[in-house]
This record gives sequence, structure tokens and C-alpha cells, in this order.
Amino acid sequence: MPYLIECNEWRLLQTLGPLINQRKSRFNVHLLNSLDSRPETHDARLPNLAAERFEVEVRLVFLLPKDCSRALSTTEFDECEERLKGVCELLDRIVHPRHGVSQIHAAENKAGYSRLRSLVRLLEHSESDETVDLASGSRPTLFKPPDDPVDLEISLALVADYNNSLARLFASPAREGRVRPVSKKIGRKTWKDPRLRRRATSALGAIFERLKCGIGHEVMLNVSEDADDGAAVPSLDFRLSSSQPSSAPPKENLDKLISSGAFKPLDLLTLTRGSLPIRYSIREKRALAVRLGYCLMDFFDANLSSKRIYFLGSTKASCSRTRSETLYLSFASGLPATTESHVFQIGHPTLLSFAKLLLEIDFGQSIDLNISSDDDKTNRGIWAELCNVVDKLEEERNDSYLQAVRGCLMAHIQISRALRLGSADEKDAELTIRKELYREVVEKLETALAESTPRAGNKRQRSESPEPTSRTKPRLGIRDEWREPSIDASDVRANALSRQAPIRPASKRPRMPNTPETESIRPSRLGLSSSGLLPGSTESNPRWQPEREALFHSAIVPKMWLSELMKISRQVESKRREWRIATPVRVAILDTGLDWDFPVFQERSGLLKSVTDVKDFVTPSTPTVTDVFGHGTFMARLIMECAPGVEILVARVAENTNELKNSQANIKEAILWAGQAGKADIISMSFGFPSDDQGIREAIETVQKGRNENIIFLASAGNSSTEDESFPARHPSVISVYATNCHGVFLQSNSASTGNGAAVLGTYGDDIPAAIREEFRTTYPKVCEPGSSVATAIMAGISATMLAYASVLPSLVPFQGVTVLQRLWTTKGMEAVLYRLAPEDRDRPRLRAVKPMWFWKNRPGDPMRYCAICDALSDIDRRFPRLRGTG
Repeated sequence: MPYLIECNEWRLLQTLGPLINQRKSRFNVHLLNSLDSRPETHDARLPNLAAERFEVEVRLVFLLPKDCSRALSTTEFDECEERLKGVCELLDRIVHPRHGVSQIHAAENKAGYSRLRSLVRLLEHSESDETVDLASGSRPTLFKPPDDPVDLEISLALVADYNNSLARLFASPAREGRVRPVSKKIGRKTWKDPRLRRRATSALGAIFERLKCGIGHEVMLNVSEDADDGAAVPSLDFRLSSSQPSSAPPKENLDKLISSGAFKPLDLLTLTRGSLPIRYSIREKRALAVRLGYCLMDFFDANLSSKRIYFLGSTKASCSRTRSETLYLSFASGLPATTESHVFQIGHPTLLSFAKLLLEIDFGQSIDLNISSDDDKTNRGIWAELCNVVDKLEEERNDSYLQAVRGCLMAHIQISRALRLGSADEKDAELTIRKELYREVVEKLETALAESTPRAGNKRQRSESPEPTSRTKPRLGIRDEWREPSIDASDVRANALSRQAPIRPASKRPRMPNTPETESIRPSRLGLSSSGLLPGSTESNPRWQPEREALFHSAIVPKMWLSELMKISRQVESKRREWRIATPVRVAILDTGLDWDFPVFQERSGLLKSVTDVKDFVTPSTPTVTDVFGHGTFMARLIMECAPGVEILVARVAENTNELKNSQANIKEAILWAGQAGKADIISMSFGFPSDDQGIREAIETVQKGRNENIIFLASAGNSSTEDESFPARHPSVISVYATNCHGVFLQSNSASTGNGAAVLGTYGDDIPAAIREEFRTTYPKVCEPGSSVATAIMAGISATMLAYASVLPSLVPFQGVTVLQRLWTTKGMEAVLYRLAPEDRDRPRLRAVKPMWFWKNRPGDPMRYCAICDALSDIDRRFPRLRGTG
């Protein structure tokens, strides 16, 4: 039975919709009521009324439910497809001329709907933050409705009919107890409430103006309580540190609590002693972090170290789990009264202190780093050190709390950019800072708190506020979050578009076993179930919802490209483990071998676990391989770093680069071994010859035929700008890889392309991270050179990650019945998807630099990526149909 994802028009709308929704203006939901109350008369006002209705309906085109996992009957599918074609043809005709999209692009796009597809490219690559309406409104519009009133009414009827029919088709019966009641007291967004900061700034200035006795007083501000939304100004609870009465509750700062072990995880020795000291649970630590995150938004220019944070009411003598504590923040001076506090750069003292504080709370240990309030050089060094700590932690975990720490270290980039683009008004600047801090840090801390809270029912949505931990620290509650009103399908057709929050399956679905009959097509790599249930369908996966990927919403840092690739790969592997998809992705490296005694492999023995098979074609009598030159070890190390979940096969084909010119026979045998006995998914060849070699050509074609094309070949294009593209890179069954720097600029050392106008694919071959260069500096100092050899290894890692992602996508997204994903295991299919991972360079349209981070950020969610991948592979299927029986 067919599924909507199989329809080209549906995939196009799914790709375009999120891009539009990111830029569209807020819609006044009251407009619907005003439209319904207007008289239905055919007077001079009709075009305006119809245009407003048209705006509503066009918005609904991109707001209808994306959870369309139900298989359709042939009749239902045909009707949907017919309506989808009508809507897409209409939208394609009325794309506004102001965007420069015209019939000129039609020749460039043979897939149809040239204007809509050009609009997709325009929105993907636009750096403008301009807010738009869709078809009618006070702002610039993406579409221009027909001027003729009759044509406008016809267009309105067509779009409305599509929306209504799709809403009826995928309407779900309402379930009891699944809708969270709206709170009677709805507060503003947390970041939009600067009253505490403004009130405290004024009060602290007045207090310290009078405290001129020279004693060096500290003033403590109670930050445990939420501001009363009904009050014009929040009440402030100040205490003078040097004037605490003897009857006051005991005072203890956070630094001492950390040093006393209150935040350390429980160990076996502590448990066997019987008497438990005061200790914060994981949830309590997360709740405290959220509360301190609110302090960060309010006091982003204050000292937020652990020594400035106090608890009043805590006592070491009590082990009671009902102890009462009040959180205070200590100030030694007033807050800055100038805009100097709006300067954010690497090593910003408050952001740096907060990142350090979060790590201290998480691990229960003090970090011996002294952050300066004015020494940029010192703070930059500490910033680099903390970044290194986070990098190492991300090798072991990738949770929201760690993302918040990363957000602290990188937030200065987003804040600086937002301030440059925003208003010069001081109040607006402060709101901008608060908003970015919320997005980069606090929201992730809230998610971490929700992740630490076991729930019997639904997962917490972002608009919900987790309850405070009443049994231990009831005063560390979380502020209610309220999202700005925007038009939603439920606002218009609540009954037809009702949608339930799905529930993750209690047990994972079984995988289809690998048998000789299934190995050629390997459906298990696509996450297909042997139980007869479609993964992701209502029966097997009733709890599907788009993922929260705050990690990829931050600014991309080009120099950290290898770290970003690792993050994506680890995220994919985490999803595969969750769905118990164990079919490995295998990458064969044909090079100078592998040095098992390489120092990094000795320090991190786990790296070598990824090497599952080796063969030496230089000295076949040896049972293992070695590497005396280092180039093969370097290639393997890069793949281990950017795709840590893959299995690596190593074939030693030459002793060094000088011997490579005489190693064609070894390479031929290595290709046959990797493709046949090794069952490699990808064969990576970071070398090339000026002339074709018949033996290598025959080996590639033999493996291609024997594997029904289900194998991917990658090869280096070459590093001489005066020579043509190397062989085997120029073989039609091989993806030729060129080198770029970290910004996606193609290196001048690349060889000349022989593709006769075809697109040229490149990826990172320069700006190798210092940590990797340092690993090879002593043992193999000459191999860490930029060029297409490096780019080929990186492209192999990227391709492996995409195969791993494709194997789990059917479990993550409720779009089923798509066998086209199997084309990704072919050279042509992978090449088409890599092309989608590369942003378009309008000045050099042939050159496409593959940047997975760009793709992940611009398509934030599995459904969007699924649509883009399937669209690319469907185009390959149309242009190069496979013979029946292959797959």
C-alpha cells in the first residue's frame, strides 16, 4: 500500500514548509473570527477578503500534520496526489517575481515545479532574517495571488479543498487525558521578563552608593523566588553579608558545598557506611542549574562563580530530605551602568564562569581555573581548556546538559551577531542578550531537567514547565514558559487536525536477520521489521515526534569541523542503539597500512576496536599489517574521528607513496578482497594515477556487478593544479573527491576536473585540527599535509554516517514503504545525497563543498532530512532505473 512520502509533490512541500515557517510573520489568530464575521457580499471589498482568506489557507498548506504514517489505499493515494499536484502547480505559478525566480531556471530543473524548487534554494542559502507573509499582508510576500477576483476565488477554493481533504484523511480520534489543560495563569516568556534585572540594577546602585565605609560589604539578593506576574515590579530580598544576625539561618556558599562532596554521585563505599551525607540527586542538580540559568539571563555581567552563590538554611548536621534552602547571589559592587557589558567575545568572564560552574555541579568537584574579570589572554586560555574538556566528554555522552555547557562557551558568537543586527537601544540590546542566552543555554538546561525526571505519561513538551522538586528543595521551582501565539492547524480546524503526543514503544522492534537471500538487498540496514509491522507506523511506533536538536541550532564554527562531524555521527549511532540496529557500516581503506603501535592507539585502545579486518598485499605472507610510512594510519585516524561508529577494513597496497606507482596489481587484489570477502559498503582510495589501469578498472567493475552496484567507491581527485583528474577518481563508478578548507573554499592545489560541466564534489582537506596534527608530529611528521587524500578519508566518514543514518530513518520517521533508500548504498545514490549536503555557491555553481553541519542545521529534524534524502534518491531512480531483481 502506498504512502504519501512516495509522492514527489509531498516531499517538495515537506522541504519547503519548514524553511517558510522559520521566516513567516506571526499570524493574528483573531483574523479568522473577523473574516467569518464579515458579510459575504460581492462588493469592492471582496478581493481583500479573498486575499486574506488565501493567506490563511496557504499557511495551512505548510501546517498540516506531518505524522502521515498510515498506509493509503490506491484510491486515497491517487486523490491525494491529484490534489497535491494542483496545489504545487498553483504555488509554482504564483511565486512572487521579487525573488528573481523565473522560467530561466526551468532548464536547470527537470524534476518540475522549477519556481518552487528555486524558492527552496533561495531560502536555504538566504542569510537575511527578514520576516515575510505568504500571500497577503503588510510584509513582503513569497507568493503573489492572482489579481483577477475570479481567478483568486478559484485558487482559494483549490487550496481550501486540498487542506480540508488532507485534514479529513489523517484526522485522529481524540483521546482522553492527552491534552494538557491550559494554565489559568499564563506568564510571559522567561527571557522577555527583565523586571528583576532592572529593579536589582537600580537597587544595587543605590546601596553601594551609600556603602562607602571601606569595609568591603557584600550584598546578597534572594534569587529563589519567581517574580509575580501580577506585580508592576518584583519585590527584592536583600541581605548585607557582614550584618547577618546570629539568629539568621546558617549560610554556606556553593563552592563549599561542592568541596564537601554534596554534588558527587553516590559510590559503593558511601552506601556501605550506612549514614548518607547531604547529597544532591541528579534531578536536584539539574533543577539548581536551571535556577542559576535564570540568574545568568538576569545578571550576565555579574560574577557567577560558585563562591558568590549562597544557600541560607542548609546545614551539614541534617540529613533530612525535607531541608529548606534559599538561594542567594552575592554582589560586591553594583552592575555596570554602561554598554560595555554588551561586549561579548571569546572568554567572556560571566559565560566562562557559568560553563565552569555547570561542570562543577555535574561532577561534584571544584575546577582549579581562575577566571579573570578583565584579562582577555588568561580567559582565552581557560576557554580553550574548557572546550577541550567538553570535546572529550562528548566522546562519551551527548546529553542536553553537556550541550548547555557547550552553549556557554559558544554563546558569544550568537549574541554578538544578534546585537550587530539588532537595535542600538539599550533595553532592546538587553532583551536580545537574554533571548540568545535562553536559546543557547537555559532552554537546554530545562530540557536536561526534563530528561532527568521520569514521567509515566508523555514527555514534557517545551511549552511545559517541569514541577519543582518539592521533597528536597521546594524553592528551586522552574518558571512557567509561555510561547507566543501563532497560527496552528488546531486554531482553524481543531477537530480535523487533532494530533496526539506519541508514546515511545516499550520494547524495540526486532530486526530482519541477515541471510544469504536478504544479504544482497540487506533490508535490515533500513530498519525494516521482520514482525510484519512497519517501523514507525502507529502499531510499532506510536510515539513519533520531531527530535530536539538544540546542538545544531547554534552557530557553526568552521575550525571545529571535525568535532562537528563527530557529533553528528555519535547522534546517529545513539539512535541506532536505541532502535537496536546493529548492522554495521564497513569502510575499507586502501593505503600504506596501519601502525598498531601508534601512540594514540596505545593511549586510547578503544580506537582499534573499530578495525575488524586487515590484509597485507605488499607482503602477503604476514598475518597482519604494519605501516612504516604513516599515511594509511593517518587516513584511518581521520575516519575513526569523524565516524566513530563504523567498522574499518585495512588493506596495505603500498609501502609508501614512492612505491605506489608500481602497486597497481596490489590495488586490484585489494579492491576484490574488500568488495567480495570484506563486504565493504565503502572503499576509500586516497591516491591516484595519471593514466588508467586496466586491472583496477576491471576490479571495480567486477565488484560492482557482483554486488548489484551496492557498493560505494571514493578516490582522491589529485593535488596538482597542472594535471587532470586522477584515476581511479575519473572512473564513472567512483566518486571523485576534491579538497576544500574549513570554509568550503576549494584549494588551488586541486587537479583539473574532467567532468565536462558536471558538479564537482569536495570536502574538508585542509585546516586539520591541531590535536590531530600533534598526534603525528613526532612519529610521522610529513603525512599531515592538506589535500584531496585527507578529503577522501573525510568523505568516506561522512558517507558512512549517512548510511548509518539511512538505516535508522525508517524507525524514526512515520514515512514508510520507501525502497528508494536502498539506492543510497550505490555510488550514484551516495553522490546525489552528498550533493544535497553541499550549499550552492552562486558564483561557482559547479563547485559543491559537502558540509553535513549545514545540512543538519538547515533541516532541523528527521522528517526534513528524510524528505531531502528521498527526493535526491528518487531523482536518481528516475534517471537511472535499476533492473528488476537488483537492490
